[in-house]
Amino acid sequence: MITRIALMSLAAAFAVAGSPALAATVAPAKTPALTPAAAAAPAAAADSAKTIAALKKRVAEVRRQIGLAHDYDDIEKLESTYSYYLDKNQWNQLLDLFSPTVGSIELAQRGSYVGERLRPGVLSTFAPTGAEGPRPNNIGDHQNVQPVIHVAPDGKTAKVRIRLIQMMGGAGANAMWGGGVYENEMIKEDGVWKIKTDHVYNTFTMPYNAGPSVGGAGGLPGPNTRFPPDHGPSLVFKAYPNVYEIPIHFKNPVTGK
Repeated sequence: MITRIALMSLAAAFAVAGSPALAATVAPAKTPALTPAAAAAPAAAADSAKTIAALKKRVAEVRRQIGLAHDYDDIEKLESTYSYYLDKNQWNQLLDLFSPTVGSIELAQRGSYVGERLRPGVLSTFAPTGAEGPRPNNIGDHQNVQPVIHVAPDGKTAKVRIRLIQMMGGAGANAMWGGGVYENEMIKEDGVWKIKTDHVYNTFTMPYNAGPSVGGAGGLPGPNTRFPPDHGPSLVFKAYPNVYEIPIHFKNPVTGK
């Protein structure tokens, strides 16, 4: 703008001095008028850029939602796989499902084993002789049902609430029903979902033939004295016929409370 004004002033000076030829050489060139189409082009380009940006944002969101849906399926499979290994006393296979650094387990008021002590603690508790696998004349089914899974928006962690139904017993011996609720946490490490926290809140254990009418055992095993846990029970409770408030990780999906 300043340069154009300077040129116009210089041209006027030459004209006054009687040098129209010199005035013509320094006079700024006239800007040609834009056609309507040319004038509208920048606005159209801006609209197109906005549209492309909006589409890219939408595609990224759809990809994120698809990723979360895959995460949900992977976590549900992880929970089910855990139950199958538990059914058949495949302890090392089960422990491979946990994060090796931050994994923890807390079952039946035994306290919790964390990180490096997770594997030896579980093996000392459930397989002290080193024997694994199905046992003749024994049943120990663990069904995990009613999963409620919430994957974090960043897709790196998740929380799971799932119900446990147990059928346990041996031929010619006692048979028992059992149940509880898991409040678990999952973590994705190197693109693979693993168990971070496995925590069951036992609700009942009772004889198969008698059922709830005669009450339940109430008490639970408690800590392993041979290989003490890293931490005692995070919540002290007794099972049926006792009742207690089980922690829940999510809010009401309708009221948000």
